[in-house]
Amino acid sequence: MEHLNDREALREAVRSLRDEIGRVVAEAGEERVMQPGSFDTWTFKDIIAHLTSWRLRTAARLEAGLR
Repeated sequence: MEHLNDREALREAVRSLRDEIGRVVAEAGEERVMQPGSFDTWTFKDIIAHLTSWRLRTAARLEAGLR
C-alpha cells in the first residue's frame, strides 16, 4: 500500500507544479511570454518549455523508480 501512496504523491506533485506553471504563464500574459528577457535571447515561453521538459523527464524517472 505504501507503494501506491508514493505514486499518488508523485502524481499530485506533478499536477500541482503544472497548475502553478499555468498560473504564472497566465499572469505574465501572451505578449510578455514572447519577449526576450534576462536569459539572453530566451523568452519566458522558452524557459517554461525548458523547465517543463525537465519536469516531465524527472517525473518519468521517478515513476520508473516506483515500479
